[in-house]
Amino acid sequence: MRRVLVIEDDPKDMAITRNAVLRAGLFPDCVATGEEALSYLLRNDCAYILVEPCVKGLNLPLILSLANKRDRKAAIVVITKDSSLTSERKLREMGILYYMVKPADDMELSMVLQNGKAD
Repeated sequence: MRRVLVIEDDPKDMAITRNAVLRAGLFPDCVATGEEALSYLLRNDCAYILVEPCVKGLNLPLILSLANKRDRKAAIVVITKDSSLTSERKLREMGILYYMVKPADDMELSMVLQNGKAD
């Protein structure tokens, strides 16, 4: 079963992302804080992590470290309102698979999840 961790604190954006994950045939687990994300990753494996890097309490380097320590590496997809090239470049250097600017197109996200690198 391919699970997807959605880290998003905006209920509307979380619903959009959750629906895109379901449309891609995957199973979303949604959290709204950095603490919940860390707790989830300490207990569970997932194929993808869809993350808004501005979520309260989020430690993105720690999230990336936990995602990469599992037997199965999770692919990271950032979905954010920050459209600056500097931010995108910095996040890609950290190992981000895909960078999307909100409002995210749910069909594009579904395609990323269906065709992404995570197994």
